Amino acid sequence: MFFPINIGNAHWVLVVLNVQDKRIIYYDSLGLKGDRYLEGILKLLQDEAKERNFFFDVSEWTMLSEFSEDCHPQVFFNFFNKYCSTIFKFDNLQTNSVDCGVFVLMFADFLSDNLPIREVTEDRMPTFRKRIAANILKKEIPYSYPDNGSSSSSIRVECSSPNTRCAII
Repeated sequence: MFFPINIGNAHWVLVVLNVQDKRIIYYDSLGLKGDRYLEGILKLLQDEAKERNFFFDVSEWTMLSEFSEDCHPQVFFNFFNKYCSTIFKFDNLQTNSVDCGVFVLMFADFLSDNLPIREVTEDRMPTFRKRIAANILKKEIPYSYPDNGSSSSSIRVECSSPNTRCAII
């Protein structure tokens, strides 16, 4: 589950909840520590479990960010790997004030498709921006997922006119 988070109306980060592996992982293109947001998602889980009368053991969950004590600093983690691994050192951090949203979108996109996140680099932001714009303009966002085990589908975006809100179908 992906949680894009806006910090102070100035910066976007991504928190990924991996329920199967009981991990909450923080991704920040500036390489900042995200304990506050990791703890917030854990609290959300606690509250939801309590409301539904489910047992929830906080000690079973691991929270990670680039600067977690149990991992090398500035290392991103493989969302699908149960253990923190030093897949690569993320040296290409964001150096401007405008790309954080694109980083978040691409982190989520790459992670959901099990692609190497090391490919999400600042020098590729212009290409990623064009890809995002093209998908929005063609009113369809290709997204493959199993539908009855054999076919794939897309998410369609329908707009009644150019100046109105659009709906995702």
